[in-house]
Amino acid sequence: METREFYDERSPELPSGLFDLTRWPERMRVGLVALANRHLVQIEAVIPQMTISADGFARIPEPENGPNTRWAAATVEAHRAMEIAVGSNIPILVRLERVYRFKFAAFGPREWQLLARLFEQPPGWKGAKPYPHWFGKKGAGPPALWGTIEKDGLRVCGELQRGRWAGWDTWLRRNIHEFPMQ
Repeated sequence: METREFYDERSPELPSGLFDLTRWPERMRVGLVALANRHLVQIEAVIPQMTISADGFARIPEPENGPNTRWAAATVEAHRAMEIAVGSNIPILVRLERVYRFKFAAFGPREWQLLARLFEQPPGWKGAKPYPHWFGKKGAGPPALWGTIEKDGLRVCGELQRGRWAGWDTWLRRNIHEFPMQ
């Protein structure tokens, strides 16, 4: 059986329904969310209404059983309506869950020390307590990326702008070649 250095539990290519409105003033963010919600009603999308956090991230909640085609299409339409209204790009964040297939059973003290130092190097490092995290902590809102050590490997989850995620992931995969992998 072929081994890979990672596998996705949730692909970063799936829509997230999470938009970065932080560069606009609060009043404009509120207006954009209201516009998106009116648009969702107009296209008869039977999905929850978009909400906005205090720090400027708007979210269309995912259905209980995960993203589906109707929800994804409505999310794309709401995003399009907001971009037309502001006349510029509104960044979409990705939600992800990726497992890097480290073979932790083969790690000795040296590999654990190297891994701890490696975690501190990529952009956004915030600390290792209670688990390694970058850009922000789990549950504190986006942007955030965190990792947990599990039997299958290092599970990394989070919500980031697509470019930041691509850079972080590329950096990590370029720097794990000396570790035992499954």
